[in-house]
Amino acid sequence: MNYLNKKEVDFKDGIIIIEMNRDGIITYVNSKFREITGYPNSEIIGKHYSTQIDNSMPKSVIIDIWDTLFRKRIWRGYVKSNIKDNRYYWAMVWIQPRFNKDKVVIGYIATFKHAYRSKTEKIDSYLRFLSFIENSNKIPYPYGRELTFGSDFIASKYLDLDLDKRVDSLVDKKIYTKLMKYKIDT
Repeated sequence: MNYLNKKEVDFKDGIIIIEMNRDGIITYVNSKFREITGYPNSEIIGKHYSTQIDNSMPKSVIIDIWDTLFRKRIWRGYVKSNIKDNRYYWAMVWIQPRFNKDKVVIGYIATFKHAYRSKTEKIDSYLRFLSFIENSNKIPYPYGRELTFGSDFIASKYLDLDLDKRVDSLVDKKIYTKLMKYKIDT
């Protein structure tokens, strides 16, 4: 489904909490999650957390989330998540491992907070750029050269969120502009 046809839902009050086991299976959601998403417990408990991430999100971000968590670190970033009835919401997300007394990971807890539109507009624009990179894995470059990027590079640049600095360090802004125009026009 084309993510441009989806409608955004904005939540400004409260915090969404999702708890998962060590395999990423959802074991608990708070009432704010049910209120925002429209999913009752019976439709969400037992599902993998990745099913909640909108399919327009680059795969490299999902890989980065799980890679960070498997290294027993806290992951932080902006995520576009699914809601029933062809809708979505943006949130600033913190996902952290939960440990037992022996420091073994027993699960994860994700906290979702309101994401400001000024940030999500930049991120959504960059999301199209990342999708282009992931789908082609190469960026055309002047003089017949190509730049190739792997998922680690893409994810780390996604999380930077400082669009101007990131684009300057990534490729020439003219190339970025052409890529964005190409992606929007196609």
